[in-house]
Amino acid sequence: MRWSFLNPDAGQVEALCAEAKVSPIVARVLALRGITPANAAQFLSPSLENLHSPYLMRGMAAAVERLSAAIANKEGILIYGDYDVDGTTAVVILKTAIELCGGAADFHVPHRIKEGYGIKDDVIERAAQVVQQLRREVRSTGRTRNFRTWRDAHETGSRTPTSSASIFASRRGSSIGLVS
Repeated sequence: MRWSFLNPDAGQVEALCAEAKVSPIVARVLALRGITPANAAQFLSPSLENLHSPYLMRGMAAAVERLSAAIANKEGILIYGDYDVDGTTAVVILKTAIELCGGAADFHVPHRIKEGYGIKDDVIERAAQVVQQLRREVRSTGRTRNFRTWRDAHETGSRTPTSSASIFASRRGSSIGLVS
């Protein structure tokens, strides 16, 4: 197997080096990500004012409505997480947010070796009324009939789980402009 490397436009790399005051290797990475000298400063020094509204993601309003109802009705909420760094971070952030809003949330992060990847029936059967599933492959949607809300950062493929809300940053109809 041979590695193949993409080559960014040399003029773009030079412009990024000069205008963004970055090294040539950083300029190459930025250019390959589509960052231009015009938007390099915003990319390299992000601020809260430049964040997209989460409501640009299709399904966000329905998910917020369902979680708000669960919190108001004192329903149990299970956050089904993922064992990688962004998955466990997402569990902590969502659990904290739910609790700050007056809700109670439990979580399950599968053991990578013992449970592997995918949603487990026994966990769902023990689950609360509302399940927030974070950063899991949607292709394993056989058990999602039990889900009330669903959130995922990955592509949905041709199958979208049956639920009260489905949120995917890269889903058709979402205008947030993220890609997995």
